[in-house]
Amino acid sequence: MQDALSVLEELIQTNPQLIDSSLAIIIQATARQIGDEDINIRRTTLSFLRCILNIAPSTSLRPHANTLLLFTASALSHIFPEIRIDASKVLDLLIDYFPTDVVEGWNIDSVTFASKGCGPRILQSLLALLHASPRDGIEQGLN
Repeated sequence: MQDALSVLEELIQTNPQLIDSSLAIIIQATARQIGDEDINIRRTTLSFLRCILNIAPSTSLRPHANTLLLFTASALSHIFPEIRIDASKVLDLLIDYFPTDVVEGWNIDSVTFASKGCGPRILQSLLALLHASPRDGIEQGLN
């Protein structure tokens, strides 16, 4: 998988017009690798995502934001800390391209999975990384 992503990244960099016709398939396959247990695959995935996000038009990327964010949220809550750390790097990248999607549905009074968007899942994953709860800041007067 690592070699495939590297070759695909090189191919897309030299032929950016190829991305439009295959973007949905590329995002679906790549998003699954965000939480891979192999560190080299995660690193290559981050590099590949950076390439895709830089080349593809934002209007083409927008429909795929939720897919990327859901797989990132899943990796942020992975049992292995190194996967969570790498997922935070992916999240940092996604914040640059989809800032409203990352926070959509954040509500400090009621963080639930039923809220609209991926925001609550991202927030809960980040809070779990910090070993905090959504109410900690309120209870301690830090809001």
